[in-house]
Amino acid sequence: MNLNILAYCVYGLVSIIITVFVGKAFHKNGYFYVISIFVEEQIATAINNLLLIGYYLLNIGFVIYKISDWRKITNTIELVENLSFSLALIFILLGLMNLVNIAVLSFFRKRKHIIN
Repeated sequence: MNLNILAYCVYGLVSIIITVFVGKAFHKNGYFYVISIFVEEQIATAINNLLLIGYYLLNIGFVIYKISDWRKITNTIELVENLSFSLALIFILLGLMNLVNIAVLSFFRKRKHIIN
């Protein structure tokens, strides 16, 4: 079996599972934070859903893009190294996206309190 195909399958499967799991956790727990900023429940729900969709699009798009950037894998050491590096990038991206989302929402929350 071609090692690149094995790497693509493992990388794609792990990345998508992690992205969906983390996305659901952010969506579920982030709702309370969003509702504290946008008091109207319909707006808070819509914004929370839009954040989830953007999160999925960006992360899954990055996963697919990253696959196109791989070179030919010739042995199992390269397979493990490539998978480790690529999965680490996904985890870093997920963490950075979480920090950016919280920073932006904190800005709106502080701004709301200043206006009120």
